[in-house]
Amino acid sequence: MAVQDGARLRQLVGDYYHGLMTQDSYREQRAQLLNNIGAEVDEQSDTITNRAQPSREKGPATSATMSIDSKVPAPSFGPKRLAIGAIAIFGIAALGFLVMTQMSDSGTQPVPQAEHNGPVPQSGLERGDELVADFLSRNDWTEDSLGNFLLAWEALDDGQRQLAEKGRGHRRLTTMLHQRIREETALGGVPDSGLLESLMSFAITMGAPYRESRAFTVNRKAGTEVESDVLATDSDVTAAALIDTGEAEPESAQAETVPANDLEQPVDGVPAAGSLAAIQTTARADDPCPSEIANTRRPYCQDVLADGSVGPLLVVLPTGTFEMGNDLVASEAPLHKVDIAYHTAFARYETTSQEYEQFCAATSLPCADQPWDDESPVVFVTWDDATQYAKWLSETTGFQYRLPTEAEWEFAARAGTQSPYFFGDEITPSAAQSSENRPSESPLPRTDRSINRNPFGLYHMSGNVREWVQDAWHPNYENAPADGSARRLEAEDLRLVRGGSYSDPGARLRSAAREPLVQSHRDAMTGFRVVREVLQQATESVN
Repeated sequence: MAVQDGARLRQLVGDYYHGLMTQDSYREQRAQLLNNIGAEVDEQSDTITNRAQPSREKGPATSATMSIDSKVPAPSFGPKRLAIGAIAIFGIAALGFLVMTQMSDSGTQPVPQAEHNGPVPQSGLERGDELVADFLSRNDWTEDSLGNFLLAWEALDDGQRQLAEKGRGHRRLTTMLHQRIREETALGGVPDSGLLESLMSFAITMGAPYRESRAFTVNRKAGTEVESDVLATDSDVTAAALIDTGEAEPESAQAETVPANDLEQPVDGVPAAGSLAAIQTTARADDPCPSEIANTRRPYCQDVLADGSVGPLLVVLPTGTFEMGNDLVASEAPLHKVDIAYHTAFARYETTSQEYEQFCAATSLPCADQPWDDESPVVFVTWDDATQYAKWLSETTGFQYRLPTEAEWEFAARAGTQSPYFFGDEITPSAAQSSENRPSESPLPRTDRSINRNPFGLYHMSGNVREWVQDAWHPNYENAPADGSARRLEAEDLRLVRGGSYSDPGARLRSAAREPLVQSHRDAMTGFRVVREVLQQATESVN
């Protein structure tokens, strides 16, 4: 049957992709299958035609039985079967044409394997997401591997490809592919070299084209654009550094929009060496996050990662002294004064699934499946997962990232206020994503602006997802440090989360509220945000 032969042809494509047969064997069996299908359809066409034309030797009696007045309908299946046969031939021929065209265009052939001792797959054609996952697990970026993958990719139907393109695997493939292109370029590759050309072509075929563009950075002293040699991709938006221009923003703009319109855009600079030994401990001229911007209207900045992409959007906070805790709750007492005499750069949002996935792709560490979209906070992460992410950011940017201490977190959450919440005494729907007023089943993504930011410009310091902090758990604040540093214990298997989550009532969203959590725990309500140490320190304070 044509359908069975079509399935066999698709299996041939899969066997060829996996190296289970040579190119000559593939071509020979493919040609034989196409000939068989053509012969079978021709035979069916002759049979159908003969049935549709009864022999004249049977005389009038036969004609009478098939007259127009007869209640037995005339046969109408012949043309349908002809059409089905023609469609089958056309479909198989088109599939074969795609395979041969890809072989010709790629200019490379898979390495033939004359013998294979492993089991032959029952079906040579995986789903698109399985195909991508297999390719990523092998981590083979040679020209042969790229060509073989594209053969199997083109053999998928449109539905399979579209489904795969929406998956996390395809996004991870794009990230790793662009990273490979940047690495090849940095090693001296030129666009017409073999591997670099194959990578570029592969990116186009996979719907993730990579283009170089000149980035621009801002000279903070002069405020003029200077051309930089930093390469940016289509997914990396280049922009000027966010500095204080001295021009006041309209009050309406401050209340309703994000300052500087393009806060999600990167700040270009020279990436630092990718090791902890190269992490900066003193200020440098090209630091995107100097302490001087803390008390401006635009205290926002981003570091550039080693691969040319950008890190989390940061807010450089002022220094200040505040009253930490709450005497009305035992675990939050005693109320005590803490002096944050140094600047920090807090992530404006909780770490997103997309940002965390970039870390997983760069380190080849497994990522837990996420229940929501890329812009939503990453969840199902342990304290160690969050710490490893911060360590990776430190290594790839050259600046020190970490989890905030408990005191730093409360200072940032209060943002100069002493009320139960930074927005007052009661929770309204626009104040926090929680289950205080109605049940909530998910956090809000980074792109959602329905929840107000706090006076420091930070989002979701109350609600959304509860956030890991650096400290070990203590049952109260007896003998707590007064300088913002973390509290430690010899056995630090019990940590802290702050801020409450989308599923929590209002009491857990208070600025002073704190919860113990086992270091290895992971769930759909817990995420984190990072803090970056600011090199140049100043003495400005929050009044």
